[in-house]
Amino acid sequence: MVDQGQVQEAIAALEAVVKKDPKNEQALTELAMIHLLDLKQSEQAIGYLQRVVDVNPANQVVISELVSLYEEERRTDEGLQY
Repeated sequence: MVDQGQVQEAIAALEAVVKKDPKNEQALTELAMIHLLDLKQSEQAIGYLQRVVDVNPANQVVISELVSLYEEERRTDEGLQY
C-alpha cells in the first residue's frame, strides 16, 4: 500500500492489526517506518519503536534503529534515559 502511495490506508490497516494484537512487532515496526520515512514524523516513529522494544527487548534491529533515530534527532540524553 505504501509503495502505491496509499500511506493513510496502510496506517489504518496496521493500526487495526495493533488494536487486535498490541504486541505485534512487525506491525509496530512498519508503523514506525511509515512515520519515519514517509511522513517524516520522528516523534511518532520513536513511540512505535519504543513499543517494539517494550514488547521484545532483544530485538536488536529495532534497538539499533531507535538509537540511530535518537542520535539523528540530537536527543541522545533522552534515548539513554529510555
